[in-house]
Amino acid sequence: MLAVLTGADLAGDKIGYFHIGESNRGYLGAGAINFDRIFDALIEIAPEVVVFGSGARLRFPHPRLLAKLSQQRIGVETMDFGAACRTYNILMSEGRRVAAALLIEA
Repeated sequence: MLAVLTGADLAGDKIGYFHIGESNRGYLGAGAINFDRIFDALIEIAPEVVVFGSGARLRFPHPRLLAKLSQQRIGVETMDFGAACRTYNILMSEGRRVAAALLIEA
């Protein structure tokens, strides 16, 4: 499951919570799910940084997806789930334009 969090002032009606299933164990975005549309929605809300929480272990989004954000000067930080939640909360408390994309494992 992938959850995307951001302040309501950023996202409006562009993005929200959704549930997906992907059994690919490689890069996020290398399997059957079309993550391009998800990352396009992240570009639309234009955060300064996306904190990507990859679950209990580090998994990185496909370089193709990272390039889309980088071209728009949106930073991406990949970390485990707990660190991503803590980092997101700190950045939000500082008033930063941040989004969190969190892989929630069963």
